[in-house]
Amino acid sequence: MTIKSNNKFKINIDKVSVKKGDNIILNNVSAELFSGKIYLIIGRNGAGKSTLMNCILGIENKYSGKVNIRKGEIFEENPTASYLPEIETVPDQLKVKDYLKSFEILSRQEKRYREDLISKLEEEFDLNQVKGKTFGELSKGSKKLVMLLIAFSIESEVIILDEPFEGLDILNKKKLLMILGAEAENGKLVVIISHELDKISNKINTIICMKDGLITKEIKNNKSLKIDYIINLI
Repeated sequence: MTIKSNNKFKINIDKVSVKKGDNIILNNVSAELFSGKIYLIIGRNGAGKSTLMNCILGIENKYSGKVNIRKGEIFEENPTASYLPEIETVPDQLKVKDYLKSFEILSRQEKRYREDLISKLEEEFDLNQVKGKTFGELSKGSKKLVMLLIAFSIESEVIILDEPFEGLDILNKKKLLMILGAEAENGKLVVIISHELDKISNKINTIICMKDGLITKEIKNNKSLKIDYIINLI
């Protein structure tokens, strides 16, 4: 079930830096991400996009600076989040239905399973036909859709998707953007990490450009925005 949230919140990222050996992955990064919005974070490989998201999720905890979520006057360290990593390692011999069932059981135990939405997405993306297959039998696009289904299966405040369009055909990309738009309208904060710049959807509110561990520009999306302008910032 999708829960419409009336509680607005924002994620504060304050002067966050990450260093691995002699390599600076993030360099004094600051930003504010607001609920009810869709953000696109773009940058070349090694720009620091995924590391920044890992700081928000609490996966990366060796950083300086602060990351917190503010709800009115209340500050919390980590939001409840759904996450699609860029690369997900699943054994080829594992059946899709068994993998989905394991996440359903976990989500139900936490009383966060989104049964109505999952049923809708299974039909929307025609996933019932692949449930009996193993992951090794799936195409790249089908694997991505199954992993997206899992990311949406748990009720959360924040949805972070790393390269969600990779492997999807044009129709499924459009469907996914419609779903993300509906999630934002229901009060969720949606963050997309993507290299795909052929067309920036009007569903996206703000584009965050990253280069060499820095945020070079935050741009409000509009119809006159040129792809070449963005490319020069990353």
